Amino acid sequence: MIALLISGSQDEYRSIKSALEEKDYSVVQYDNFLKAYDNLEEIHPDVIVVSAQDYPRHWKIIASTANFRLSKKVKTIILVNLEFSDKKEIESLPVFAFTYDTEENFDKSLFFEALTTNISDPKINYNQYFDEEDFAAPTVQEILANSTDDYISTGTKCNFAYMNPSVMSIITGKVISFVYPEICFLPDRKEGFESLYIGQILDDCSLKTEIGLSSVKTCVTDISDTITMHIC
Repeated sequence: MIALLISGSQDEYRSIKSALEEKDYSVVQYDNFLKAYDNLEEIHPDVIVVSAQDYPRHWKIIASTANFRLSKKVKTIILVNLEFSDKKEIESLPVFAFTYDTEENFDKSLFFEALTTNISDPKINYNQYFDEEDFAAPTVQEILANSTDDYISTGTKCNFAYMNPSVMSIITGKVISFVYPEICFLPDRKEGFESLYIGQILDDCSLKTEIGLSSVKTCVTDISDTITMHIC
């Protein structure tokens, strides 16, 4: 078995490497993230361990693409410290977060448990991004069945969020208009536009109206000062 360890300093993670070798992994260690990412298919690891504190943005890239690039399920462990703040991103990805500050505080038994824990595909809880209200939770079919061509919902009556796969971040913002099946949406930050393109399918979006909350698939149909999407 092969383990890929990506860390800013090889010496600081000797205990991680030693624990992997104790479990019969051949460890390939990189302190250059881009080189590790470029060689991912060649290494073809069974386990990937990457330090989030050393690579606060890059870890999301390998966490979200490893299974696709290698065409197999790969155990990905993200090393985090106590100040780690991207907990929502961790929860939305098929990864395991393991707290690692120093070698002195390394809990080897917990790390071994992380190696054997099955990671299920995550389901994003979009409710945490919206104001709490007593909404029902109908299926998308029920929402569409209650919608008509002249159905319009704006402002506080309609909320929308989606995962931008290029930055692996949940994007919220303001619904300018929702005339079924078209949504005109203004992201609340520039990452909402990053690397989106017309024709792109966004599989896991959340639409919340006075009818209820549901997961929907959308297709990007226009990008200008706002983003227009079509419910698939």
